[in-house]
Amino acid sequence: MSVLTVREIPPAGLREFVMLPFSIYRKDPNWVAPLIADQLKSLRGGSKFISGSEHAFLMAYEGRRPCARILVGRYAGMKPELAGCCYFSLPEATNEDALKAILDAAEDWAYKRRLGKLIGPWSPTDGEDDRCFLIDGFDGPPTLMGTYNQRWYPDAMDKLGYSKEMDLCTFLLTGKAEIEPRIARALELALLRSKAEISHVDLKHMDEDAKAMFEILKACSADDPLLPDPTWEQFMNEARQLAKLADERLILIARKKEDKTPVAFVVCMPNWSEVLKKMRGRLLPFGWVHVLGAKRKIEGMRALMQFCVPEYRGSGIMAVLYWKIFEEAVKAGYAYGEAGIIKDDNFSSRRPIEAIGGKQYRTYRWYSKKV
Repeated sequence: MSVLTVREIPPAGLREFVMLPFSIYRKDPNWVAPLIADQLKSLRGGSKFISGSEHAFLMAYEGRRPCARILVGRYAGMKPELAGCCYFSLPEATNEDALKAILDAAEDWAYKRRLGKLIGPWSPTDGEDDRCFLIDGFDGPPTLMGTYNQRWYPDAMDKLGYSKEMDLCTFLLTGKAEIEPRIARALELALLRSKAEISHVDLKHMDEDAKAMFEILKACSADDPLLPDPTWEQFMNEARQLAKLADERLILIARKKEDKTPVAFVVCMPNWSEVLKKMRGRLLPFGWVHVLGAKRKIEGMRALMQFCVPEYRGSGIMAVLYWKIFEEAVKAGYAYGEAGIIKDDNFSSRRPIEAIGGKQYRTYRWYSKKV
């Protein structure tokens, strides 16, 4: 093998960075290509996460041929518990030597800035997309915003001295799943005891509902350093983008009956990965054909977010929300759904999904290493 060299890529040269996975996964039937134009825009500063962090795009080369990439950075918006950490994102490599070279370069970048720990893969938008490495569940394409990577990455990370920071799981639901009558009765009773009411989001007049969801998210993030802690402007920007692709039947909010205080919400989305897979990263010249009428043809859905304020945890309200969405999804004709992403030992979030027939489907891992 030729000598590997690593170089920092300027924003103007990011197309090579974005296009590397297209060669790595060209023969993988399960890989879903990102929209090239959208990813370029995000990485060049369109993402608040990127624009708000000191960062570098690194690429490894074997001769002139690119063979690995990584985004590494220090995010000013990280919580105090993570202030001394360096994130890495979007790692890809053609082989283990290339992966080692690019991670060595990331570690060196962190060391020079006195950042004592690398953690990732982090989402390049501080969201759900491209977060963690998939470590099991390679039997099909990823759902919306789900991570997909080469099977050998987890073993290679172990060899390079990286260890588990956290495992996150998703759960599979199908239209054939049936809720046992005793479970249904228990859920009805949980709803009565919670003294809460459930409503759909109105996407045409979403500000009030978005404010309720934002209040719930802030209450949850206050005691968990790894949860996002966005500003209202960041949250609304993301909400408006998702609203364009959403099905309001799959977004529910629970509020106290007495004073309408928001206590929990679940956001599910049609699985637009089914459409993206056909577009192969490009909207033009023919990708737009797959978008026309696509929502009516999407078979699956993905639960992207589920949050409950601390005082209502254990009340059963999350199980009720999933139950109601499951009923709506079946009526709407969705054939399957992937719910998560949930920390593996977060049983209070796992049980509601398992109660309505969800089976653990995929596991994702955040890695870390002291430098």
